[in-house]
Amino acid sequence: MKLRTLLIDDERLARENLSSLLDQFCSEQVDSICMASSANEATDLLMLEEFDLLFLDIKMPDTDGFEFLEKINFLKSKPALVFVTAFNDYGIEAIKASALDYITKPIDPYELQRACQKALSSKESKISNQFNL
Repeated sequence: MKLRTLLIDDERLARENLSSLLDQFCSEQVDSICMASSANEATDLLMLEEFDLLFLDIKMPDTDGFEFLEKINFLKSKPALVFVTAFNDYGIEAIKASALDYITKPIDPYELQRACQKALSSKESKISNQFNL
């Protein structure tokens, strides 16, 4: 079992770097990777496809990461959420938003691996609970 993943960051190089790190260090957990350059683009993708894991930047033009989360309350199945940001002062807000993890840039590959493993464990647990009803 692997995770369908969506990367949301307004900076192209940040998306490409994260995608490369996921391919290099998390290929056991992550299957397909889609990318969005804005909250609006990500919302459109989430209306078309289901994802297991979102990597979300906080500071983006127009709509920040927390505003984006309010926009996607319509989702029936909520993907695991990992904030990836250059700012370390949003941790409490991330916890309140039910984030699975909070990674600061530059990204430590081992933190990334840990976040992907948490997300995979969470997905496996949800599936297991569905069959144990």
